[in-house]
Amino acid sequence: MAAFPDMDSHLIEKTMEECGNCEDFDSVIEKLNELCLGYHANINSETTTLEDASTPSNNLRVDGAEWVEFLVNEMMNSTSVDDAKSCARKVLENLESSIRAEAAENLDKEKIILKERTERLTNENVILKRAVAIQHKRQKENYNARNQEVEELKQLVAEYQQRLTSLEMNNYALRMHLQQADHQGNSIPNRFRPDVF
Repeated sequence: MAAFPDMDSHLIEKTMEECGNCEDFDSVIEKLNELCLGYHANINSETTTLEDASTPSNNLRVDGAEWVEFLVNEMMNSTSVDDAKSCARKVLENLESSIRAEAAENLDKEKIILKERTERLTNENVILKRAVAIQHKRQKENYNARNQEVEELKQLVAEYQQRLTSLEMNNYALRMHLQQADHQGNSIPNRFRPDVF
């Protein structure tokens, strides 16, 4: 009927049958008005239920059993199949939002942890580079000092070799002089060589 556009046609037909199929037209209209008021009240209560379903507690954990309990409660409070579907949709949307929010929060925490770890590793790397540089410098200084010692020892060895050569030559010269003197001393008659020993 045009007077009740929002009302279900099956409900109108059933009401007309109950009131004697249009014999008492005033009764039919009065009954439909009562049903219409109840119908709008029912719609308002459904809307309230949907609004309640759209704002679940933020304390519910993403993986907690509270979401299941919340969904079951919403389903039990539903007045129709469509209302139950709407409630389920709202609850699932809120669950998805909650999961995304927690994932974003975890990602932010992970970023902070990774940033701190990177900074710590960078600092450790700087310290390690300094330690390597200091060690390298010390090794270079030790190497240079040893090289200098080796060069000094080489010079000493060269000097000792020169002295040794000079002493060997002097020794040879003295031996030759001694042999010469000995030879000349034997050639002079009645000349006795004194005992050296």
